[in-house]
Amino acid sequence: MKAIIENVVRVDLKEGEKAAALKQLREWTGWSFEAIADRMGMTVNRVLELAAIARHQSVVEAVDAGQITKKQAIAIGQTGVDADLAAAMADGVGDLDPKVVRQVAKHAKAADPSLPAPERVREARATVLVGTSQGPMRTEIFPLRSADGEVREVAREIVMLNNTALRTVRPRLAEVDRDAFVVMLRQTCEDTNVWVLPQPTQVSLDEYRQLVDALCRAGDYYPERPSRVE
Repeated sequence: MKAIIENVVRVDLKEGEKAAALKQLREWTGWSFEAIADRMGMTVNRVLELAAIARHQSVVEAVDAGQITKKQAIAIGQTGVDADLAAAMADGVGDLDPKVVRQVAKHAKAADPSLPAPERVREARATVLVGTSQGPMRTEIFPLRSADGEVREVAREIVMLNNTALRTVRPRLAEVDRDAFVVMLRQTCEDTNVWVLPQPTQVSLDEYRQLVDALCRAGDYYPERPSRVE
């Protein structure tokens, strides 16, 4: 017991080791966080931080290994993710600000639970990094004067790039996370309602037939099949 108490307050131990010692102390004694803080000479907030780190063994190991920071570990522990998501978070958010880590955890928890935890974290990370946008399109009216002097108005649709996912492409940006890039492109298409059709080599024959059929139905035009020349 004495050794455990000493480990909680030792300055030369890693955060994960201190958190594990606090968890063991609480399990053995049943003390509340407030009681531990009072007996250890610590603030309640500090005790709660260690308790958050200790919530998942994968997080304890990751913070001790330097894979994530203390603040990132606290963020993961305080978001209420399960053990699988916590492990995936520890592996996939080491380069993110703690506030962003919390947002990733929120999106990962809301994702399809049938997906593997690493995939949920990857998708959540990509979504958070790209973010959401409002009002990507606006209509601008231009006066157009004809040769005879008549003036009429012409409307043009303007895409406001800063209000689309393309705002993430900052000057001199040389590389971007692939998952974030995919989300950025998909969201840009959804924002602007501009969709790029795949090349025939990018789709299967059945998919290509469906695509052609959809185009024919949209244009209400069905070309006649040419007769075979024997």
